[in-house]
Amino acid sequence: MAGTASFVILAICFISAYNPVAFHANRGSPLTVVNQNKEHTVVYDNVKLNVGLAYNSAEGTFKCPEDGIYSFSWTSDVPQGKQFETTFILKHKNSQLGTKITGNRASAIGISDSVQSTKNVVVDMKKGDTALIKTIAKAANVLHGDINSFSSFSGFKVL
Repeated sequence: MAGTASFVILAICFISAYNPVAFHANRGSPLTVVNQNKEHTVVYDNVKLNVGLAYNSAEGTFKCPEDGIYSFSWTSDVPQGKQFETTFILKHKNSQLGTKITGNRASAIGISDSVQSTKNVVVDMKKGDTALIKTIAKAANVLHGDINSFSSFSGFKVL
């Protein structure tokens, strides 16, 4: 009985000390990149979940609320004949530029249908760090977006 009581107390302490952080947003309308010569932050404006309020749908950024290991995933859907290449950027609290961690290539050039591509990444973040998705210059022109959530960005705290 004492073992069970200890387990329950530990579980309650763990649950009360854990602050869940999770978000999921999609692109609510198509995004056409006008100036393809530079990188642009991709804004996923249709928020479906934002536990912890760390995702900013006006800027397309996730600001880390507490130190931890975070998992992110983003999906790009492109129409026939288009491409949309992106990178996952991690900006440390006092950094302006950020670091490119990994990329995602969705290309329907030469294909008679749309193409969808998903990438996942797990990163160690500190409070105040920012995560975002940016286009790759000269490699992104149209991202599909609508109520069906074909293009999305999500993340959650693992530990």
